[in-house]
Amino acid sequence: MSNKLGIVLQGPIFEWTYDIIEEHKVNFPDCDIVLSTWDNEDVSSFSCKIVKTKQPKISLPYNSNINFQIIGAREGLKKINADIIMKCRTDQFVHNSDIFQIYEKSCKADQIMVPYEGLFIEKHDYFISDMCQIAKHDLLNEYWNPMPEFDGSYAISPEVY
Repeated sequence: MSNKLGIVLQGPIFEWTYDIIEEHKVNFPDCDIVLSTWDNEDVSSFSCKIVKTKQPKISLPYNSNINFQIIGAREGLKKINADIIMKCRTDQFVHNSDIFQIYEKSCKADQIMVPYEGLFIEKHDYFISDMCQIAKHDLLNEYWNPMPEFDGSYAISPEVY
């Protein structure tokens, strides 16, 4: 049986990742929570589902974290058991406990909700960041799974890739 709602936290462990998970447990008590991180991370203090994956190599000659995002998202999505997923990073809090209701009221089933992060980045059409994405599980799989891993042969930002 799947949950209606789930959260995939993807990335390395930061000093506040534990607090993020604990706040999500309070704000989203009915959510399945999966932490997707690297096999060299200490996750002994976390009480949620954990996926540990071999950390990808940094791409060369152009260094990028693109493959970290792709692989971490894919592996987390494989292990979560929910219909609607919020995929976000391990270094960011989502304080709004109504975020799933906002998604359900604002988005169609074939849309990924990506909050505008105007404090950090300029607004661009067709721009999607990894900070927070909310969508149906199948749609997030359709977005992340066919994405080719980056070979590092040219300079590009993760958001544009």
